[in-house]
Amino acid sequence: MPTEKNAAKDVIKGQSLWSDAWLRLKKNHMAVISMAVLALIFLLCFILPAIGNFNAPEDPAVRAAEHWFKNPNYQNLNNTFAPPSGHHWLGTDQSGRDLFSRLLYGGQISLLVGLVATTISVIVGVAYGAIAGYSSERTDSLMMRIVDILYGLPFLVLVILFSLLISEHMKELSEPPDDVWKWESVFVNKYANLIPLFIAIGALGWLTMARVARAQVMNIKKQDFIEAAVSLGLKKSTILTRHILPNMIGPMIVYTTLTVPSFILTEATLSYLGVGVQSPNSSWGILLQEGSRYMETNARLLIVPSIVFSLTLFALNFLGDGLRDALDPKASKD
Repeated sequence: MPTEKNAAKDVIKGQSLWSDAWLRLKKNHMAVISMAVLALIFLLCFILPAIGNFNAPEDPAVRAAEHWFKNPNYQNLNNTFAPPSGHHWLGTDQSGRDLFSRLLYGGQISLLVGLVATTISVIVGVAYGAIAGYSSERTDSLMMRIVDILYGLPFLVLVILFSLLISEHMKELSEPPDDVWKWESVFVNKYANLIPLFIAIGALGWLTMARVARAQVMNIKKQDFIEAAVSLGLKKSTILTRHILPNMIGPMIVYTTLTVPSFILTEATLSYLGVGVQSPNSSWGILLQEGSRYMETNARLLIVPSIVFSLTLFALNFLGDGLRDALDPKASKD
């Protein structure tokens, strides 16, 4: 009898939609490889510098000579354009700074810009698109015309102007007085300059997300379970938050993975133009800008960050494609 009960449980037990999506995702080899590549990049950019800074010598000269993880901003003009070696794994740049350390610290900033700006755009875009899609036809038309007008404006130019405008009000934050701030000045200088970039890209990058969210709401609100909720007399806000938004998670996750690389590319473009991350901090865009100046004499300065940057973008895009196929409710079960 126990065996029959266990067999019955095995027959009755089913799989959730998320379990089915995970099984489909695991069958996509490119998506799995992309997940591994992204995990490795995050490990190198965020975990390895923390380990390298632990118990590192405080003296920059001693650290540059002996410690395996160098100070990314320490300059040694007597050791410029040094080839890869045991002391400098990827060599040095035009100022004698360790390229490996600058690559990892630059990855921190580029990935943070992509993730934080995407988070801002997702929150604003999903809220705006969901409200527009579930509102009356007149309200929906008015809200989407605003989106169309904003779409007609040059995004990159607006981001540059917005970033410069916010930067004027952030100078006091980047140089905090000792009697106000208790944080380390290095930490403040590193991340305070990024706040205008976060706000500028995220606040102006939600337009496409709003359209995607509206399209999902327009499709979901025609389903039978939404009509049943309306017939029960539930409030519109309750239907929107408890029945519509949870069913938008899959498509929003997919679009988010495709938005992160576009924002990383935007940050790289802004840094390349000189209005993004400010010196002495580095990002992948800064490294590409600096490397392009020496592409004929020292191509290594351009090739190394280009490979890491391209690998990250390809991995995010392949992962997004894999999630799109895995979370597609119309996909056939194998």
